[in-house]
Amino acid sequence: LLDNSSYMSSGEDGFLIKWSENNLGEHYQISDVGIKLIAYSPNGTDVAVYESDGGSVNKVSVWNWKTLTRKYQKKFNDSITSLAFSAKGTYLIIGTATVDGAVFVKTSDWQIVDKIKNSESVIIFQYQGLTVADVSELRKLLKPVEAEVKVYKNTLLKRALDEVNVDLAEFLEGPNAVLFGKNLLEPIKVISEFAKKHDKLDIRVGIISGEKAELE
Repeated sequence: LLDNSSYMSSGEDGFLIKWSENNLGEHYQISDVGIKLIAYSPNGTDVAVYESDGGSVNKVSVWNWKTLTRKYQKKFNDSITSLAFSAKGTYLIIGTATVDGAVFVKTSDWQIVDKIKNSESVIIFQYQGLTVADVSELRKLLKPVEAEVKVYKNTLLKRALDEVNVDLAEFLEGPNAVLFGKNLLEPIKVISEFAKKHDKLDIRVGIISGEKAELE
């Protein structure tokens, strides 16, 4: 069940169908092969599916059901035997037919991927030396231009960047923060002006419209 009034089914045609309590179905084709397994996240929006042609194609993907966008995909060499989210949705647990058994995927990884994909501008910067008041001031300046600052472990950030095929490994050392902007130019202008007044802020690198960009 997705909620108290609807549930979902799938088939060999690659369609997911959301059924309401009055038996009306919303049909969405998300794959060109059969969908064998479905799992629902406790967050109420994410749906994980196992896609397979019964042979060489075996992959698990996660979709945001509200926006109908894919958040995550992983290919496997062998078939998948089970698919489930942990009780709090922290992990997607993928049972495999190999000796390795189950694969645990942290859902926080693809939340970062989501932010990267949905941002026109992404800027990685070092903030060591800034005070709490400095960071709060930067966040206030960014809010009117629809941008925000997040702090992640470098290991999490690297995995997310790998998912979008952007290699920024050389910049992922030390305490980094990430600016996510829905607009292209305004957030860059704000943080650049802020950096001129706060020399402890070091802009490392950016991702502009999905491509690596050196910012000077």
